[in-house]
Amino acid sequence: VGFLNALVTPFHANHLSPYFGGGLGFVYDKSELNSISSGGVTIPVNSSSSKTSLAWDGLLGLDVSITNNFSLGGRYQYIWANTSTSFGTTGKIGDSSANVFTLQATYKF
Repeated sequence: VGFLNALVTPFHANHLSPYFGGGLGFVYDKSELNSISSGGVTIPVNSSSSKTSLAWDGLLGLDVSITNNFSLGGRYQYIWANTSTSFGTTGKIGDSSANVFTLQATYKF
C-alpha cells in the first residue's frame, strides 16, 4: 500500500497541533481460492488473482510538543481500496477498507 497525502494543520496553540488530510494511492493484492467444501465434499478450484488497484485515505491527527525537539501524537486513518476480485463465474470478493490507529513519537535533530 502506498499513498500521497496532503495534510492541513489549521493552527498551533499551547503546544497542540491538530491536522487532517487525505490522499490517493495504490494497493497490491493477491487472492487465492484453493477449494470449496460443502456437505463433506471438497472440490478443488485452484484459482488466483492479483492486481494493483486504486486506494484513497482520510486522516485526523494531533501532535503535542513536549520540547522543541520532541513531540508525541496520535492519528486515525481510514483506508479504502478497490480490491474487487472475481473467481470463475460465481465467486466475488468486494472492496476493502481499514481503520488504522497510530501512536507516534517524533524527535527532530
